[in-house]
Amino acid sequence: MTIVVLEAAVRSAVLIILVGTALALVRLRNPHRLKAVWTCVVLASLGMPLLTQIHIAPALAAPILQRTLHPGAGVPAHASTLRALGVFVYVVPALLLLWRHTFAWRRLWRIRRDGLSLTGPWADGLDVRVSADIPSPSTFGTTILLPQEYSIWSRPKLAAVIAHERAHVLHRDCYVLWLARLHACVLWFNPLAWWLVRRLAALAEQTSDEAAVEALGDRANYAEILLGLRMSLASEVSTAMASSDLPARIERILSGVASSPSLKRPQLLLMVAAVLPAVALAAAPLRLTQAPSAGTAQASAAVGGPTSEPKVVSWGPLASYYPREALRKGMQGMVELAITLDSAGRATDTRILSEDPLDQGFGAAASAAAHAMQYSNPTGLPVTFNLMIQFAPSQAPPPGHADSSSSESGG
Repeated sequence: MTIVVLEAAVRSAVLIILVGTALALVRLRNPHRLKAVWTCVVLASLGMPLLTQIHIAPALAAPILQRTLHPGAGVPAHASTLRALGVFVYVVPALLLLWRHTFAWRRLWRIRRDGLSLTGPWADGLDVRVSADIPSPSTFGTTILLPQEYSIWSRPKLAAVIAHERAHVLHRDCYVLWLARLHACVLWFNPLAWWLVRRLAALAEQTSDEAAVEALGDRANYAEILLGLRMSLASEVSTAMASSDLPARIERILSGVASSPSLKRPQLLLMVAAVLPAVALAAAPLRLTQAPSAGTAQASAAVGGPTSEPKVVSWGPLASYYPREALRKGMQGMVELAITLDSAGRATDTRILSEDPLDQGFGAAASAAAHAMQYSNPTGLPVTFNLMIQFAPSQAPPPGHADSSSSESGG
């Protein structure tokens, strides 16, 4: 699992760097277009594990590999311990971050549920609610949340606030930020994932500020409105009008930068198409081999074969997959599997080609063991190869066999 997460983080970082470099070169400044581009990056990053499985070329064939499995065989204990430690180090922070955001989301959901619904011409048909637990205007999903002090606001201030939050609702900014934060929680160790959250949040506020300035028609007055708002602690799971980048927003408003029109559907599709080459490049197959660890170097060397072919770099705890009933009876077995690896060397499918004897659990055991193994795939393309696993109950290898893998031509 950690290998999949690390690969996803690297590919996501590559995608962010590619897109950021392209945007800097073309000097794109339109916040609506920038937000569309970075939203595509978030969606592509979340789907990167699936995108890496899309290949036009057919699966290649590879030589047959063979392994004799004995009770007690397997990888050194410290290798399994290190893998378990790596999973623990990744999973705990990820779960804590997800729990934190889930807790904040549930708190806002309760505030929204308990809020008093407001109606009036100024609400413009939107779902507007007021709550004593909201210090400043916010949008949660498609609901606009106002503080209780809204009743003493002037009509221009109320109109500016509603225009600001309406823009968040129309652009679905809250949902985009939820996806960006989910991406950051899953890839918490990737600083670019957190940068992407901040970038999208800033662009969402920028486009909403432009809508409010257009509705109010007075930049200085709107800047004063922003200065009079209290910071919101709920901005983690909502689009709070008083965000942490308030000084930069006020400076931009007062600088007189011209507002940018919202994107029409053809323009939005054009921005999506512009991102696709970078997505394809970031999801391209890797041709780097996985270096085996010290504990698995002997097994990898025993496999042999040309360096351009897939290899087993770690056999995993094979002994734990020996069928117990067959082991108790002292039965031997032979299973031939067809294993399909993706471009990164992950086993995506196993198919039992032959099993002898039948109905003793050898086929299922071999298939499960194959998914626990670790492979390298230097081809950079999906590869299908055959693996022979012999089950032998004795501690010593049977005559004519060695307790290591041999490589045969064919397949």
